Amino acid sequence: MSELGALLREARESKGLSLAEAAADTHIRQLHLEAIEEGRRKSLPDLVYLRGLVASYGRYLGLDPVEVRNLLEKEYGRASRGGGRVDSHQPLNEPLIGGGRLLLAIGLLVLAAIVVAAVLWWYWPVLESWGRDLFGWEPATNPVATLPLTAETAALALSDPTMTATVAVSDTIPTASPSRMDPTQEPTLPALPTSAALPLPTPGPTATAVPVVPSPTPTSTPVPGIWLQVRITSPAWLRVVADGEVVYEGTLQAGEVRQWFGGESVLLRTGNAGGTEVAVNGEDVGPLGEPGQIAEYVWTWDGDTAAPRTASD
Repeated sequence: MSELGALLREARESKGLSLAEAAADTHIRQLHLEAIEEGRRKSLPDLVYLRGLVASYGRYLGLDPVEVRNLLEKEYGRASRGGGRVDSHQPLNEPLIGGGRLLLAIGLLVLAAIVVAAVLWWYWPVLESWGRDLFGWEPATNPVATLPLTAETAALALSDPTMTATVAVSDTIPTASPSRMDPTQEPTLPALPTSAALPLPTPGPTATAVPVVPSPTPTSTPVPGIWLQVRITSPAWLRVVADGEVVYEGTLQAGEVRQWFGGESVLLRTGNAGGTEVAVNGEDVGPLGEPGQIAEYVWTWDGDTAAPRTASD
């Protein structure tokens, strides 16, 4: 059995408490309390949350928090502050990663390109008119093929109304002289060479639209615990204790917003309850009291919700 577990078990048994009673009072799962007292590390959560559990359990049993923390670090090591955790003293409006200016510059360039394209599209008739007046621009037209009028081209034009070629009457078509025309003989037109015949357009295959199935968007799961957000409306002195450790103590000015996290509990003491507005896990609680009033609240995590109570409860 670990030295820390033996200390906690002796303190609990000296008060005549069972594990079930301790779990109900501290809102810590009984299996976690058993694992802490027996030193079963594999049955316990990460060290960041374990530190909060042990600190809350030690305060409940009336033990020295410094002694409990030293034994915890001796047996389980110190918790790393890396791993992507947001420090509790960092403001919400402060960027967590760099590159914000680069993204802003790219956004401004895209917006400028859209504005320029919209202006050109809107004023294009005026610009085209200026271009014709200044440089002699002319709108581009598709050339139209002209063919001499023959018997075959005339028959082809009559049989295919979709032809885009223009059949022009040629001045070189021979005509019969009235004086030499035989009333019993029909006039004939010269034959068109086979190579001059126009190919008929062949319809191509129709493309079939393929429906696009949108890919699912991954969703993120929030870290369970207590997320305490404080918004200051008038200057107030604050003291914040998360999982038994003081994470902030000082005076905040009006308009400042801060956020802290606790795996098991968060305690907030303010010297101006009316100027301190609170939101817990996204739910707005509002001011903690009257202006100038000293108030102290504790929120504990029971595995599902954050239960508030005053420090005197």
